[in-house]
Amino acid sequence: MKLATSIITTLIVLSSSVFAEPKVLEFEKPILLQARKVLPFEVRPGTFFDLVLMNTNEMFVSAQLSSNIYDFYGNVAIPKGSQLFGSVTEKRGERIAIKWNSLQIPSLGTLKLDPPIFATMRDGSAGVTELKPGGMIGAINGESFIIPH
Repeated sequence: MKLATSIITTLIVLSSSVFAEPKVLEFEKPILLQARKVLPFEVRPGTFFDLVLMNTNEMFVSAQLSSNIYDFYGNVAIPKGSQLFGSVTEKRGERIAIKWNSLQIPSLGTLKLDPPIFATMRDGSAGVTELKPGGMIGAINGESFIIPH
């Protein structure tokens, strides 16, 4: 009796799904580009900072910009000779992580970098391998920021 009831129930469920109207699939909504106008003196994400290490004390590391950083319009956003200040945050194997917290522009003053920028090797790989004055390193910013002028 129980077997007959379960067979009948199964047949009813299957027949209702077989004879039911098929579900109509809907198209996904298109992804729209969220663009905005690039502002003058805006340093865009992914900008590479070409740096020369000056002070290499782990508590206070400084580096000098060896070339100008330009904005989208060709303006010098950060001039050559500006300095980045930061500290060593960790050491992992041969790599040393440096976090740059502030940027000093000679004609402007010192600006806080929030979020901070992290040091890279010149090829863009994370961290630096040697921490000595005169060492050529880089940094890549992760978010846009505008330099006040």
